[in-house]
Amino acid sequence: ADGRWNYTIPAPGLTEGPHSLSVTATDPVGNESGKSDPFNLTVDLTPPNAPSGTFNASGSEITGSAEAGSVVKVKDANGNVLGSATADSSGKYTVTFTVPLDDAEKVKITATDKAGNESQATDLTAPNIVIDAKDNIVEAKVDFTYPVTVNPSQNIINESSIINIGSQTYSGNFTVGQDQIADAVISVSTGSLINLFDTAQMRLYKQQDDGTWKLIADNQSNGLLDLLGILGQTTQVKVNDLTPGNYRFDFTGGSLVGLGTSIKADLQLTTENTAANPVVSGITSKEGNVITDNDQANGQDQVTSQTKVTAVNGQTVAADGSTTTVIGEHGTLTIKADGSYKYTPTSNVNVIGKTDVFTYTITDTTSGKSDTAKLIVQIGTNSDLDLTWNPNNPEADATSVVATNNVEEVDVNATNATTTASANPINYSWFIGLAGITLGQTSGSTNFTVASGTIENVKVTFTSGQAISLGGGTTINVYNSSGALIGTTASGSTLDLIGILPNGNSVTLTGLTAGSYRVEAVTGSGLVSVGGSVNATVTREVIDLDSYTVTSRETVKGNILTEDTGAGVDKVASQYTDIAISNNGSTYSTVTSTGTTIQGAHGTLVIKSDGSYTYTPNTTLTGGGEDQFTYKLIAPNGDESTATLKFNAGFVYNTSTGADIITSSAGDDTFTTNAGADKVIFNLLNNTDATGGNGHDTWTDFSKAQGDKVDISALLTGQSVTASNIANYVTVTKDGADTVISIDRDGTGTTYQSTELLTLKNVNTTLDELLQNNHLIY
Repeated sequence: ADGRWNYTIPAPGLTEGPHSLSVTATDPVGNESGKSDPFNLTVDLTPPNAPSGTFNASGSEITGSAEAGSVVKVKDANGNVLGSATADSSGKYTVTFTVPLDDAEKVKITATDKAGNESQATDLTAPNIVIDAKDNIVEAKVDFTYPVTVNPSQNIINESSIINIGSQTYSGNFTVGQDQIADAVISVSTGSLINLFDTAQMRLYKQQDDGTWKLIADNQSNGLLDLLGILGQTTQVKVNDLTPGNYRFDFTGGSLVGLGTSIKADLQLTTENTAANPVVSGITSKEGNVITDNDQANGQDQVTSQTKVTAVNGQTVAADGSTTTVIGEHGTLTIKADGSYKYTPTSNVNVIGKTDVFTYTITDTTSGKSDTAKLIVQIGTNSDLDLTWNPNNPEADATSVVATNNVEEVDVNATNATTTASANPINYSWFIGLAGITLGQTSGSTNFTVASGTIENVKVTFTSGQAISLGGGTTINVYNSSGALIGTTASGSTLDLIGILPNGNSVTLTGLTAGSYRVEAVTGSGLVSVGGSVNATVTREVIDLDSYTVTSRETVKGNILTEDTGAGVDKVASQYTDIAISNNGSTYSTVTSTGTTIQGAHGTLVIKSDGSYTYTPNTTLTGGGEDQFTYKLIAPNGDESTATLKFNAGFVYNTSTGADIITSSAGDDTFTTNAGADKVIFNLLNNTDATGGNGHDTWTDFSKAQGDKVDISALLTGQSVTASNIANYVTVTKDGADTVISIDRDGTGTTYQSTELLTLKNVNTTLDELLQNNHLIY
């Protein structure tokens, strides 16, 4: 209605190139107007060539070439336009991104001309900017020393007018005091023998606890005695790190000439007072760069040239290049944005072995990418303290001293309890009457009984007084309850005299078992006699077969530092390490070089600063008892390590030749039972323990032939143990020449596990054999 119109050119449309078009208008009745002025146009159907492009290093822009005047678009993988730019008259363009593409993103770029024709896409990959910080492990140091005293020189050898100096040894003594470590310089001079020192022998000894002298250094085979030099008639030797004690210096000349000469030795001791606290003698700071340093374990940070340190431990690092100070736990860190730093440890011996950890952040200032890592400063020392760092956990403090538990066995020697008894004496006499008739008695006897559960050693002592021998003398006979002669003093007796030991006017019978016995004295008849008498006494030693008495307790000597009782040896770490000892785990006494005495529950411990000790039990210590002490190793930097020194008592039985009955204790007992059908009983001492509270015992002479027995019935109380399932509870294994009996108190149950109970030394047997011959009672 308003006269507007449009026209669609039918297919195939206009061809590419220039065209001139005119139009006419025709009204409804067919009247056609004249032609309009020509409309000239050019048809463009060809898209531009695909553009070229390149990311810059930071991924913030793409630059390249495209058709002049075309619009270059950057699209992501989903076709979203990330940025665009128009190529200038020379075809150059730059697309700038608000957010850089720096994660290796895949993009496509196209060029669209003014006709709307879009080119084929060009694929580009954004740069992959990696900011990867690596931990840096470095070391700073704090050195220490103890107060030093240079003592006045002292003369220790002074001999003059010596003939043949080379044939004699001259000695001088000195002492390093308690709480001291000493360096000694000994100057030896002679009156005239210039070549004496070429073959001279110099030796240094230290006095031991028993008073003997132990060679610790010499100038020939032992390098501890360092030769400082020979100047004319004088030589000097030095030995370092002498611990408290008495020392002897021996000098033996190397020449046999020397009439009228002399020898002199002077000692210069430089001592450290280890009773005082150590003081800092030097500090070594650590300088480096957290960005550029190549750590031996972790490598170097991966960064861009625009990367800076922006924070440490949450504290912002100055971006202007000035120094930022960060206070650490054990020292101070100064650091700049370029990564350069200096760490200075605190001037305190106690920081030795510690780590100071700083978490730092590095940031690429263009992309904003960042990462964090740690600067781990391990504080070591050049002084005498051995530190061990954990390579798998470098942030952990170092270990220095390491104390390990020590367990010592104390033998409580025991044997059968004994009492004495007697029998009525034998007394008789005779004389010669009229017609040579012997009047009175020429024999006599007495009886005694050996009770059940005992055996006896019996001694008969007699005197026989006769003016003139009867020819036969006096004979002692011993009979058992069956009337059998079991012992006699008769000359030429054909009896088996086992246990009968004639000794002058006495006879001894050992190991008499339960029963009745008769002792008879008989005086033989002779041709002539004027009379005589016999007096015999019977002394009985009654040996109890199931009661025992302690005969002695072992004194134990050892060294907590050097001995390995299963947990390894201690790490002392420094000659300055102290030992402290306690009998309750809370109150400690410092151990001295001369020995510190501490009372335990069952004995006395004397321990020295070199770790050596002597434990003397008192009469309260019995089998199964224990005495425990706690000790600390204290390093110069204050590090401590605590362990225990435990003494476990076990009975060592040496019993009679009878049928002994022994009950095991909580200790590791040892049984030597000699002859007889002996029995060892294991009672239930602790119901929660795998062996019922018993130790791992040893039977040294278990005898199958004599009928020895092991009774474990109390340990299996409440279990339904039969011959068919006993193997679930008891195992018998070989261990070299020995047999080991182990017990599992609940068999197939889970409360207890099979645990070694008894070792039979030099015995080869099996569970079946023990059961079949009644050696095992269950």
